[in-house]
Amino acid sequence: MRLLSEEERARLAPADEAGFDSPIPTQVVSSDEFLPIPQTPSQREVQARLIVLADELSNRHRMTRRRFLRTASGMAVAFAAMNEVYGPLFEVGAAEAAAPEAADERTAGLEGNSFSMDTRIFCATTRACRVSRACVSRWAKRAGTPS
Repeated sequence: MRLLSEEERARLAPADEAGFDSPIPTQVVSSDEFLPIPQTPSQREVQARLIVLADELSNRHRMTRRRFLRTASGMAVAFAAMNEVYGPLFEVGAAEAAAPEAADERTAGLEGNSFSMDTRIFCATTRACRVSRACVSRWAKRAGTPS
């Protein structure tokens, strides 16, 4: 079953070609199930800020922007750029963004202390979605996490 027409599918680009090559997405991309919305002004601002910071810091460390963005410092720069646009969402310091050694040290210190859970819900029926959301909500309350 196809959710998009052939014309709509022809307008899509693969995620690795659709946007700027960064450690975090700077725009919504499609999974071939929907047409993504255009990049928002805030997303463009994050991308522009990320490029400026990455260019400055990659030159300082004598590496390409692409290589720099694949380091722990590159990820820190991405978080810092988002903080500048959206407000303080991520705990990231200037030292982590500026010095790969500081970012590596912080990363090593966080190992074993992090928890990630994929909470995307794929449902075949409306009832299945309600049940899945209820289960995730109960789990989040037990874990002390806002749902």
